[in-house]
Amino acid sequence: MASIELYPPTNADLNKLIDWENDLDNSEFTDFPVFYSKDQLQEFIHSSHDLLMNNQIRYMIKLKGESIGCIDVFEHDLVNSRAGVGIFIDEKWRKKGFAFEALESLKHIVSSQFQLNQLYATIYSSNEKSLNLFIKAGFEINGKRKKWVRKQEEFEDVHFLQCFI
Repeated sequence: MASIELYPPTNADLNKLIDWENDLDNSEFTDFPVFYSKDQLQEFIHSSHDLLMNNQIRYMIKLKGESIGCIDVFEHDLVNSRAGVGIFIDEKWRKKGFAFEALESLKHIVSSQFQLNQLYATIYSSNEKSLNLFIKAGFEINGKRKKWVRKQEEFEDVHFLQCFI
């Protein structure tokens, strides 16, 4: 398997971020879809990417110089040494093991640089691919929030997963 790298977003990532963030198909598994302008994303790219200052950080997933996705750490809790994680892989790069590799790299980064004890994820019950990915990466399902997210006229359950690093 080709090796990926994680790095903060740069100006070179702007067009991909615009496409990914504003594609309705990519908002299927988020409970807070937002559309971003070019200016907002440029401001984000130029902002401080510091987990300790902002309680969140985004890494671009890079393969041979090309950004193929991103992985976010959010809701960083310094006192309890934990944070949430979410991942996105561009459709043409899915099912190739890059998301798993990115999660493994991220676990190393957050334990060595930020001394986190655990990562957690909240995943829709219908998102079986993501559930399987996180379980393969060492996350355990530790709870279910029933009818947690509104999907049109119905509600969907979400699973709470944890990985102790």
